[in-house]
Amino acid sequence: MDFDPDQRRTGWERDELTREVMDTFHREKKRALRTMIRLRNRVPGSQVLGAGSCELCRVCTRQQGRPCRLPQLLVHSMESMGADVEATSRELFDHPIEWSDGTSLPDSYVIVMGLVCNQPDLPPDAWGTPRHGVAARPSARAVKAQ
Repeated sequence: MDFDPDQRRTGWERDELTREVMDTFHREKKRALRTMIRLRNRVPGSQVLGAGSCELCRVCTRQQGRPCRLPQLLVHSMESMGADVEATSRELFDHPIEWSDGTSLPDSYVIVMGLVCNQPDLPPDAWGTPRHGVAARPSARAVKAQ
């Protein structure tokens, strides 16, 4: 998510900045997740690793101490599986992750998701038709090297 100079300005009220960023983040995260779920559906036995918490349900039953309503669709975060998301973004995509200082925005934010599968290479048609918003796709070889 690239931010223009007006968005990056300093002097935001913390609540205003949080609302602006989080609205954009959640919208883009949902779009990226739909792409990853389509990929998972094309690669049998694969599992999506998401960015941050699973947001498939409006109210999470796990947070209420009950079993997940959709265990077959549950998306674990990369962080919860021990992945170093900052290193992944930097090393596989040559894009360091930037953070807000609470009053201004960096040049961009990055949403990093992954797909875990037991295949040496993804099928050529696994990604389907490229969609707007998918910035880069590492090769299976690059991922295996990690």
